[in-house]
Amino acid sequence: AARSGLPGERGVEPASFGEEGVALMSASDDWDPRVRRLYDYWNRLRGRDGSPPSRSAFDPLEVPDLLRWIWMVDVVHDPIRFRFRLMGTAHVDQMGREVTGEWIDEVFPSFTESASYRDYVSIATTLEPSYRKGPAEYHVADYNIIERLIMPMVRPGHRCNVLLAITVYHDPIHHVSPDRWLTPQAGG
Repeated sequence: AARSGLPGERGVEPASFGEEGVALMSASDDWDPRVRRLYDYWNRLRGRDGSPPSRSAFDPLEVPDLLRWIWMVDVVHDPIRFRFRLMGTAHVDQMGREVTGEWIDEVFPSFTESASYRDYVSIATTLEPSYRKGPAEYHVADYNIIERLIMPMVRPGHRCNVLLAITVYHDPIHHVSPDRWLTPQAGG
């Protein structure tokens, strides 16, 4: 699956479309400021060797205004499986229920067949963040476009044990074809 480049790249690259027509961007300058801010905070927490930070390094008091959009997932290995650790109130509101503590594949039975599952596995194994902007894949019916960033967090030994994420819900874009999602529209 196509994934964006890492933040910090300069210049705008054209949108590409990965699996299932998901629009991907590589230009961090175009990210929602909330998404960019969490990435910048996560990046400051990274080790000197560039390794992802540990969960214990994350201090929610450093980003209190972002908490409603932040979510975390526990990564369990051998075999790999994902459990909701924390869901910000924006997500609870959108999903209509609290899912903290539940296995993702039990909340969303088709999860393991999805592009999102493959992305989670990739993030947990490569320790590289993933950015995505496009239609919600399975859990938010009222919005056509979401913007999300998922970043790995590691325990000693550099094995991913938590995914730190932010998802921002954008108002629906009516009657806009996927090839124009990331293109500025006249008058808007």
